[in-house]
Amino acid sequence: MLMTGKEYLQSIRDGRVIYVGKERVKDQTTHPAFADAARTYAALFNMKSDPALRDLMTFEEGGECYSMYYLQPRSQEDLRRRNRAHRKIADFCFGLMGRTPNAFAGNLTGLSLKPQVFDSEPGGSRNNLLAIYQHVRRNDLFATYAIVPPQVPWEKVIVHDNPALSRNIYIQTAAHVISNHQSNVRFGSKLRFMLGVASLITRFTGARDIPAVRDTLGRLAAMEAGYNAMIDGQIEAYQPFDNGFVIFNRRYLYAAIHWAMENHSQLIDIMRELMGGGQFQFPASIDVVEDPELRDLFETFWTAGEFAAADRMKLFKLAWDLIGSDHASRATSYEKFFVGPAFAVRNYNFANAPWDELHAAVEGFMDTYGTGESVANTEPNMEPMRQQRRS
Repeated sequence: MLMTGKEYLQSIRDGRVIYVGKERVKDQTTHPAFADAARTYAALFNMKSDPALRDLMTFEEGGECYSMYYLQPRSQEDLRRRNRAHRKIADFCFGLMGRTPNAFAGNLTGLSLKPQVFDSEPGGSRNNLLAIYQHVRRNDLFATYAIVPPQVPWEKVIVHDNPALSRNIYIQTAAHVISNHQSNVRFGSKLRFMLGVASLITRFTGARDIPAVRDTLGRLAAMEAGYNAMIDGQIEAYQPFDNGFVIFNRRYLYAAIHWAMENHSQLIDIMRELMGGGQFQFPASIDVVEDPELRDLFETFWTAGEFAAADRMKLFKLAWDLIGSDHASRATSYEKFFVGPAFAVRNYNFANAPWDELHAAVEGFMDTYGTGESVANTEPNMEPMRQQRRS
């Protein structure tokens, strides 16, 4: 089944206990802290279940229809299908929502590609894992990560009393790769959105054709293109996996994670410089347009050329949400640490680098020349260079 937005809202009115500070939330679909987010997720479920998007957002198996992010990839085309669905969801929220329904679903699907890992050590439960995977995808559930008390039904436990296994299941299966490709796509969508905002800011300020500003925009455009090329490369250089499945290229995936971690703060700073103090020059609220006298003043002094005062205020408020708001501050930490600390991300890149190939290339070249007296008695070996020219 595919859940609709209405069904999603009904599903979370299940008596779950939620507190905001000391206040217990009776209905998160109407509470001011959660209502907008709940409606956004409901709209996402409606989009996902739209019959016009059936081929993009769903797949069929055994006569049943499932959300595309539960597809177990057996071919490069399957990876493309997963990627396209991720991109549609990311673009729906401009890459600004990290925990959309496809986030945890990728992790769970990745675990299911190699369930034998759960049999490798005491404490793992292969059967529970596969049962959870089938249940979640069959009911199109929006599941996520949570720390819960230990008093949960045993059928919901996949690892018990084995810390090493609880860590290794994500690396030894495809979970880390399948789930983090989604995070790459999400950041790519956010990066495109940030580039659009940055360019519009320079248009609205009249600075876009200044050579230094064009240089900055060109740099941002190159960064966006390069990052999204890393995502495409994960599909083009896909890798075989166990049990007849395939996965996105691990090395390119971890490189993209590292790139986002290293560059997000720099991107924010660049946008801040392009924006200048524009945000602080606007009224505190758009409700000034409701007063005729204030509206005339607002439109007189904040209109700039062809750009209306209200449109300029919308853009600068949006830009501030991206770089200076509470949300922006949280997002900065999220983009740096959601996979782990920097040394952990770099260790993933170290572990997946083809060191033997890299060393062999250098050692093979060094074998073409001698040392000391052997140089005079050794004919130059040009064959490796001839082979390179032919290739």
